[in-house]
Amino acid sequence: MKLSFTPLLILVFIAIKSFAQETKKVVEEPTERVKIIYYVLKENKKVKQGPFEQYDNGVLAVTGFYKMDKKDSVWQRFSSKGIVLSKKTYTEDKKTGVWDFNKNDGTTDWQYDFTNDSCINKPKETPYSYLSSNGEWINGKADRDLLWLRSASEFQYYLTRNIRYPADAIDRNRQGKVFVEITIDENGNATDFSVPAKVYPSLDAEAIRVVKFFHPEFLPAEKDGKKVRSKVRVAIQFGLG
Repeated sequence: MKLSFTPLLILVFIAIKSFAQETKKVVEEPTERVKIIYYVLKENKKVKQGPFEQYDNGVLAVTGFYKMDKKDSVWQRFSSKGIVLSKKTYTEDKKTGVWDFNKNDGTTDWQYDFTNDSCINKPKETPYSYLSSNGEWINGKADRDLLWLRSASEFQYYLTRNIRYPADAIDRNRQGKVFVEITIDENGNATDFSVPAKVYPSLDAEAIRVVKFFHPEFLPAEKDGKKVRSKVRVAIQFGLG
């Protein structure tokens, strides 16, 4: 019996094949404490496709999903007890719906509704500076404040699980508070991480690494109806007891 395909069936076959692209599992261990598991397309290993998991000290810390290299669906960060510390929804990298930021016990700290562009129970203000129209950095409030999309509990928990004290700093009894300055562009993207006042090379480098690895997200400040560049400083304490 001779088999034949109609043009419509051929088109359906091609469509199914394109959506069911094969993926390959990738396991990375950027530090001895962290393991990351995600999937990439076999035909293009630069494109993430499928579920994402991050484990801190062997405990599930972050879950999410990639659709053609873009964050999609719900992304969550957990405590070591499995309590949800943050819940964020993306649609192909676009922030959507209501984002939840929780306390250590899982109760709501604050929320942001991207549908209505409104904040619910606005968190404590994060000090920042913004770039004025004349090119000067101004400390203080713009017309709309810079907003860091995280809960205090979420960030502090992350630090305790991920920060490493450099061995050479321990050997030389080096300690202190390192201020990491994050530069945020007009779209709310963190574009630069630096330490303006140096403390000790390995401590400075570790502070930048741990803040950057958190992948901080912001809503940009606004002045005179325009979104503006901003800077915020994060204190990372290193102490030897």
